Amino acid sequence: MSELTEQQGQSGFGEWVRNIRRGRRWTETECAHRAGVSLQRWNRWEKRVGHPQRKTCEIIAQGLELPVEEVLTAAGYAVGAAGSVEDRTDLCRRLERVLKPLPPQARTKAEEELVRDAQQYVNLLRESSDP
Repeated sequence: MSELTEQQGQSGFGEWVRNIRRGRRWTETECAHRAGVSLQRWNRWEKRVGHPQRKTCEIIAQGLELPVEEVLTAAGYAVGAAGSVEDRTDLCRRLERVLKPLPPQARTKAEEELVRDAQQYVNLLRESSDP
């Protein structure tokens, strides 16, 4: 999926949440409650004022029973081939656990290159997961 600009995310998200609500024939109050946000915040989104932070998108997705990638995309966040935010965050944690026990003096040259590549990958994943 392509990365959206912040402006596209703001205007597109407002229309998207309105369409979700209308398609389900829910009130704004019901949608806000299910999504775990205030009615005022939901109303602002529908009026195309701002968009949710990445973590809030995860809560919205769970509350509205939607794929988190769909909510993130509607809000203007890039969702790459690395999988969902949860997958990337979990992968970062697992890679860091594997890398910590290898002190630099105990590594071969190949292991050192692998560790450096893995650390760069962790940094890229973390950047794509941060709001």
